[in-house]
Amino acid sequence: MLALPRDDVHASRVPDVAHPCVLLVEDDPHCRRALQRLLRQHGYAVHLAGDGREALLALVRHEVDLVLTDLVMPRMDGAELLLRLADERPGLPVVAMTGASSAVQRLASAAEFGACGVLTKPFEATDLLDSLRAALGRRSA
Repeated sequence: MLALPRDDVHASRVPDVAHPCVLLVEDDPHCRRALQRLLRQHGYAVHLAGDGREALLALVRHEVDLVLTDLVMPRMDGAELLLRLADERPGLPVVAMTGASSAVQRLASAAEFGACGVLTKPFEATDLLDSLRAALGRRSA
């Protein structure tokens, strides 16, 4: 799960004028709500999806700057989503996360399939925010 943010996290907020939009793909409703709350507190607009299939539908309806996806989900997992995004939305930055017991192997394959950031749950809020900023920076470059 997500570690609670510390007070020093607020110093690294995304500027309000930017309003980057994140598609958050997470099957666990508690984790999804916690991440959504954290992202909104730091200036991100957030769209939600519960698995890869919902994510692909959300991408038809919404323009996003970045995808933050879990790797282990029902129906369509994060690895398959990464492959589909590489074909259908090349250049869209993706940050992958997992809490699975085989996390190292899953995260290595996520990077191989195009994730520009990888996180192992539990992670600190600062690590997540830094990963998102780095991913958005790659898109701008």
